[in-house]
Amino acid sequence: MKNKSVQNLIIMEMAAEWAVLMDESKLSEKQNKDLAHWLLESPVHIKELLLACTLFDATANIDPKKRISLEALMDKHSSIIPLNTKLTAALTNSKRKRLYKFPALGLAATVLVSLLTFTLINNNSWFNNSGYTKSYVTARGEQRNVLLEDGSYIYLNTLSEIEVDFSFGYRNISLKRGEAIFKVAHDTNRPFRVWVKDVMIQAIGTEFNVRRKNDAVELMVIAGKVALLKDLLPEDYNNIDFLNLNTQSADSTLGTELFTVGQGVSIDSSGQSKTNFSADLKKRTSWIAQQLIFSEDSLTDVIIEFNRYNNVQISLDDNVTENLPITGVFNAHDPNSLLDFLQNSGKFEVRTISHNRVMIFYVN
Repeated sequence: MKNKSVQNLIIMEMAAEWAVLMDESKLSEKQNKDLAHWLLESPVHIKELLLACTLFDATANIDPKKRISLEALMDKHSSIIPLNTKLTAALTNSKRKRLYKFPALGLAATVLVSLLTFTLINNNSWFNNSGYTKSYVTARGEQRNVLLEDGSYIYLNTLSEIEVDFSFGYRNISLKRGEAIFKVAHDTNRPFRVWVKDVMIQAIGTEFNVRRKNDAVELMVIAGKVALLKDLLPEDYNNIDFLNLNTQSADSTLGTELFTVGQGVSIDSSGQSKTNFSADLKKRTSWIAQQLIFSEDSLTDVIIEFNRYNNVQISLDDNVTENLPITGVFNAHDPNSLLDFLQNSGKFEVRTISHNRVMIFYVN
């Protein structure tokens, strides 16, 4: 048990260091590969990096000159239990050289305590808020961490938009476009639901990835369990009692489907579902490390993915009909890696049409 606790602290420290590195500057090619390799080792690494990024993002505008003394603040509020004692320990352990090298780590731990102090002073005003509505948007190539008032957090991918609608009886998130990972804080009194058109995904103590792809919906469960209902009506949005789920079962009479870790489902524009009981978790969540993983994916689909992340847009000439299968790991923000690959294949010619448009032609 002790060895497991030590290992967890090491993972938290690594996640915190990666969060700082990602914020300070653009990662080098080697760092990108190292990060991708580390994330692919375990879903636990993915979850801890998401948490570290969220905490770091939440502290971005607090104490920019690092004048807050962590030790003094903790001494003053010694009776307060940190929000996450293990993470605080990871950020404030005896290896002070880490904090000197990455001063934001100490700041993050400070803010953990400060946030809790703020909450206690205001009589838990965050969690007793009668209404909380806010929208979050990311631009092309941008990713964003969102810490919600209930302790849940969302990691938004490129070109994404969500609308948060919290109240006493419910926690609703509408995914307007794009993709996001949801890590849900447990609250038996307020179900956490993600809505995509007429599809509703309800968390049961879980973490999951949802993507809205045109009129299709894709779900991937990273941890825990989720329930899914489709073909819902607009009035169901605020119907708190129409679905009562617990950690054991769901009401099958409502057509509820349950999915657990490693399982996924895609629902096309006509409402037809295709379930994958052994989905590729690494591939579907590689975007967290700004990586794109392809395994025999068509050239058309690969280009669509690259175009999501980059201002330089790639298109195929009308005469290009061959959907060359692509396998490999690419930097999401490096379209030249794909273009060089196609050029070197001998089958295609890459032409620059304008400063932000490239077209692929067959080689005559």
